[in-house]
Amino acid sequence: MDKTALTGRCGDALFWTCTPEGRLIVTGMGDMWEEKPFPWAALKFHEVVIEEGCTSVASYAFVGRRELTSVVLADSIERLGDYAFAETGIRSLTLPPKLTEVAPGLCFSCLELREVTFPQELFKIGRRAFADCIELAELLPEPAPTVIDTQAFANSGIKKLHVPEGVRSIEVEAFMDCPKLAEVYMADSVTKVGTFAFGNCEKLMKLRLSDGLVEISRCSFWGCPSLVDVHVPKAFQKWCLRES
Repeated sequence: MDKTALTGRCGDALFWTCTPEGRLIVTGMGDMWEEKPFPWAALKFHEVVIEEGCTSVASYAFVGRRELTSVVLADSIERLGDYAFAETGIRSLTLPPKLTEVAPGLCFSCLELREVTFPQELFKIGRRAFADCIELAELLPEPAPTVIDTQAFANSGIKKLHVPEGVRSIEVEAFMDCPKLAEVYMADSVTKVGTFAFGNCEKLMKLRLSDGLVEISRCSFWGCPSLVDVHVPKAFQKWCLRES
């Protein structure tokens, strides 16, 4: 069997090497090319290491690789593309400190993902970024992002959610279909809860809504039959959380 490492270029000044041991290593400087198919498309590897100097990972770069269990990202990375690690077998992920937005679908359907370390200056968690991550129980960082986008954590494994100070908007279906979610506590910075934001969370029993709430849909908690313990801000005390 050929034990020679395979190499190539994946950016103007970026290079990749796939070792016989199944490690894909990216070295050099600058952004990763967005051109598809990626040069490693036909290769098998279980670990990705992006070394210092790389500033971006392309959209869909490693999507669908269930055999990929480990990703190490350099601090120099400023952007991770849409669905870059979706449908992989990664178990944990430390996001680079310069990242300000988690891209749409970044870790969508990573069924083994249990732990994410977030950067300090995060503004937004994008659409479906962690949707279908059924083992992911610890979700939100502090300091918190301002926006949790549509379906960002839909069908995830969270059991108890503390929405930290700093979050202002929980968008449509952000936490919909979370089968284990039993308690939600919102900091008073939250001003908006979108339609079906917590829809079909059938085990949800305790809810503390933000006292700073300005906008909420009548369907934000649709399909939550176990909801019995609710704190409602004064401005919404005549508003019905669940439709009969």
